[in-house]
Amino acid sequence: MRKIILHIVILVLGITSVMSQSLNSTGKIDNLGTIKVKSGQVVIKQDTIDGRVELLQNVSNNYYTVPNIVYGQLVVKNLGKKVILDDKDVFGTIKHLIIRDSLVLDSSASFASSYIGLNPNDVIAEDAVVNTNKSEYLGNKDLIMRNETKSQEIIADGKFSRLNIDNPLGVNVKSGGFEITSKLTLSRGNFNNSSTENFTMKDSTEIERFVGASLSFEPRFENNVDVTYRGVGSIQTTGEIPSNPSTLRRLQVLNTDSLILTKNVQVNDSLIVGGRIFAYQDTLTLASKNNPEFRDSLLSEIAGRFRRNNFNIGEKVLFHNNYTYFYFNDLASSNGVTDILLDIRPTTYPKYDLSNSKIMRSIDLNMFDANGNEVFGGFNAKFGYGWRNAPNKSYDETYSLASSFADLILQHWENGNYEDLTSNTPLMDNPYNWAYSDVANLNTSGSFAIGLSTSLSIFVQAKVLLEGSYKANSLGLMRTDLWNGMQGNLLTKINPNEFPFSLINNVNFNQIKSVPDSVVDWIVLEFRNLTNPNVKFDKLLLVKYNGQIVDIFGNPNIRITKNDFDPLNQDSAFDIVIIHRNHASIKTLNPILLRPANNSEVYDFTQPDFVLGGTAALKLVDVSNNQRIFAMKAGYYINDPSSETQMLNYANPFTVLKDYLQVWNVISQKGYLLYDYDMDGIITTRDFNISWNNRNKQ
Repeated sequence: MRKIILHIVILVLGITSVMSQSLNSTGKIDNLGTIKVKSGQVVIKQDTIDGRVELLQNVSNNYYTVPNIVYGQLVVKNLGKKVILDDKDVFGTIKHLIIRDSLVLDSSASFASSYIGLNPNDVIAEDAVVNTNKSEYLGNKDLIMRNETKSQEIIADGKFSRLNIDNPLGVNVKSGGFEITSKLTLSRGNFNNSSTENFTMKDSTEIERFVGASLSFEPRFENNVDVTYRGVGSIQTTGEIPSNPSTLRRLQVLNTDSLILTKNVQVNDSLIVGGRIFAYQDTLTLASKNNPEFRDSLLSEIAGRFRRNNFNIGEKVLFHNNYTYFYFNDLASSNGVTDILLDIRPTTYPKYDLSNSKIMRSIDLNMFDANGNEVFGGFNAKFGYGWRNAPNKSYDETYSLASSFADLILQHWENGNYEDLTSNTPLMDNPYNWAYSDVANLNTSGSFAIGLSTSLSIFVQAKVLLEGSYKANSLGLMRTDLWNGMQGNLLTKINPNEFPFSLINNVNFNQIKSVPDSVVDWIVLEFRNLTNPNVKFDKLLLVKYNGQIVDIFGNPNIRITKNDFDPLNQDSAFDIVIIHRNHASIKTLNPILLRPANNSEVYDFTQPDFVLGGTAALKLVDVSNNQRIFAMKAGYYINDPSSETQMLNYANPFTVLKDYLQVWNVISQKGYLLYDYDMDGIITTRDFNISWNNRNKQ
């Protein structure tokens, strides 16, 4: 049986009043064909009308209302101005006008989502959108192209005030030439335009792009445009960024993570940073006297190449974050500098810091005059700089220099070395994990680093063996059972209130989340000034399997900082003592000098002639080929003030009754224990024997 298609043509002559009704339906409409409205108003009480509805009213000065319901296919033609109603549903919410099939605007049609006294909702087109022959979608509500199951097409050479692409499968520009007069929103999916099928963003329009959306090709920009990024996650720039450097007026990066630049970007009015901007391969330029606005004090930052080429003398010129800036006091101090390019890379060691001993933030500076000539010096600027000081955070940049925080200064790479600059003492913005400082008189460009003064770069290298973990016949190697997790744990079982860890006052034990590879156990190095006993400091360190002493980051160069002592004002001669939780402490026979000239010295506590007491203070643990190897004596249990006093006074103690009898009270216990003299993670008779063999004798 053939399907009968019904075409309904409704013609009302001379009826133009809003109260006039050419189609007034409160009953059921089964539209399998086409309903054409050539004049008058339309009132439809149903929620949905299928088929094809054509609104053809053609009196140019009259307004015709369009019910905000669900349509099959909606065609809007001719000069009569069609305005969308704002009827509400049973819940009091203004309904969307939804088109399931195609929306067609043709023949100078005017389809409006705003009119005096009306406040409609967005229009949702679920299939193709056609806007041709001088037609126009007007108003302050979006025309949303949305479909969850298939891509959509747009065929248009007319105008859209607001167009919203919200299709995860994409919207394809089948035939272009249209204009967007207010705003393009890229909510989801790719808006597939091209060089041949393109559109125009009119002057002073906006593009808002969310995470998960993109624009294939750069549209034609009539003049200025604003670009805003939103959503949860990271975004790479696509066609929404204009190539013409004078076009982008305002850039807002308000998505939660980062914006990654894939081309040079110039902002000519305002830059608002809510997350992060990465400009590693390309350059971000702010050609405005307005400083960037960093919305999130914890997260907001620009990383990479950032240029300022329009700024006021006598005002703070802000750069990558709220703590980094330049300030020229007057025109003479600028020496003609009109353009500053600052390349700052977070969590990146400076390019000349081959030993990775600086703050993990590279800083490179170039200055230019109005003619584009590079200015290498002759200016005088105040330079403020910041870095991330956030222990245990992935973005921490202070890392191994945390204990030397107060001594950190800005340094300039020159003639193959880092030269110290006169910097103020660093300060902390604790709620946001930022550290910052400044240099009052910066007069050179180039590469910079934040680190410790080269005149105070003092290191200590040392070596020791522990009898309990020594491997017989190994010629200098120890077991790493506790590091390997065999019953023990070098992290979770450490008690900062127990001796000798209680000596440490510059380490937050809760911030130690890992230990280096192949270590035996913790030790404490105590430094006592030879002429002033009040100048004393302790360092929490680790012993590796080969006896090398390293810091908590695995560095064998143990840094001595100005926090420890001031070599310019205090004697540099120190006694050094090694203290272990269940081995007898040992001390240097002669004081050592903490000076940069001695940085390459390795202080070997396995050599009897280096240790106070010689062979009596150590234990012979190996003999091979006339080579005698000595270690710290095991089996000394420190749990009372008397024992601690002996250790601290370097009395070379030997074990007593309590040290070896205590083993029997905890026999077979497992873990990180004081009585585990052989440090294998379990208390056995071997631990008793070690302590017994070192009792009250030499």
